[in-house]
Amino acid sequence: MTTPTKSEMITKALELYHNHAWKNGVRNGTNPTLEELKESGFISLAQSELMYSLRRQYEEWLDYESENTNTNTNTSLNATFTSSFKEKNMDDRILEFIRQVDGTYRGLGIPALYGTLSILANRSVLFIGARASGKSRTIKNIPNIKDTFTSRWDSLTLQGLAMRIGQIKDQHLVWKIDELGTFSKYHRRIFLDIIPKIISEGNYIHVTKSLHIEIVDCELTLLIAVQPILYSQLCRTENRWEAMATDRFTRFVMFNPLRSKTTDIDLNVKLNDTEKDVKLKDSINLEKVISLFKDQLSMRRAELFARDYAKAMACFCGHKQVKQTDVDQFYDLFWVYLEPFNRLQWAKDLEKPVEIQAGMLKLLSKIGCYNDGVTKKELAETFKVSTRNIEKYAVGLVERKLIEKESGGGREHETKYHICEPIEKFFKEYDKLV
Repeated sequence: MTTPTKSEMITKALELYHNHAWKNGVRNGTNPTLEELKESGFISLAQSELMYSLRRQYEEWLDYESENTNTNTNTSLNATFTSSFKEKNMDDRILEFIRQVDGTYRGLGIPALYGTLSILANRSVLFIGARASGKSRTIKNIPNIKDTFTSRWDSLTLQGLAMRIGQIKDQHLVWKIDELGTFSKYHRRIFLDIIPKIISEGNYIHVTKSLHIEIVDCELTLLIAVQPILYSQLCRTENRWEAMATDRFTRFVMFNPLRSKTTDIDLNVKLNDTEKDVKLKDSINLEKVISLFKDQLSMRRAELFARDYAKAMACFCGHKQVKQTDVDQFYDLFWVYLEPFNRLQWAKDLEKPVEIQAGMLKLLSKIGCYNDGVTKKELAETFKVSTRNIEKYAVGLVERKLIEKESGGGREHETKYHICEPIEKFFKEYDKLV
């Protein structure tokens, strides 16, 4: 078993520091020095959490080795995924929901299901993808859920909030933003003034002579579609955005190689009655779901998110308590959209916050929209850049084992890229469902 590197400990310590600052109302986003991290105990805490995570991974690896002595030791969880992603293993309610959406918008049923579960779990999500990847349409296909107050926003002002929300108490609010790019800088500033308070405290009050906004004891779930470049820019330039995004949202990368030409219509997706107050026993193993969130959130939040999504899946399926099959189905359905984001995070320097490789994420989302791969030349024409620029970002995706490169027989413009084999297998199985 390896030990955490200095770089890993500093990155983790900074994450813990900012989470602690956020919880205590500090929003300046200033990074502490290494000495300050040591003196405040965050380095020691980071080392403990990383060692715990490595120990759990090592124990899981030993278990896997003992059960699979004749298999490749480098096999990841992803490679074992397709064996369980079969129609016979899917709950009828899940299949019915996916097919309702895919009947019109092919390849968007599973993403729409994730958004629906996010509402049930009261966990906000960012759908990140290139143009035409289906992120905005996914949000439009997410049905309204009983006992929630749902609204759609293409801008956000105090006047608009007063008119549309006004005074409200003890409600579960669901706000859908089909494209964050429609928000001006002013709208985003208002957004950052209001949203963190509602999410963390459940309250936002603004009363003047002309405006009366009183949101009291409310829950808020946000479903937001955003393009990779804008997401990256906001995290770099807005400390409050970076803190909120990394502490309160899951990041869902949009792929859709099953897409086909469709009519732009709003679906009336039907949702069966769901169970209330679902129970979760300690015997349920959440490790696989935690693994999807642990690189997007702190370990403690990853555990909380995993619990909430497991309960949401059971709730959706009409179960009164979480079954192991609920957890396994969640992982089987969503790893392909959640794990790629984790692989594209990095820090330029030990004292810099972790950032997302926006260019790679943008390219990955676009390559993931082609069932039979796409040539370097086609990608260059789509993005209006040179083939060399495409190659620059594709190299990183190949290294991270997210895409595969097919030689063009010496002619550079014929070089072709495919999504990696595990993701490709996922969508072949998905295609059989619908």
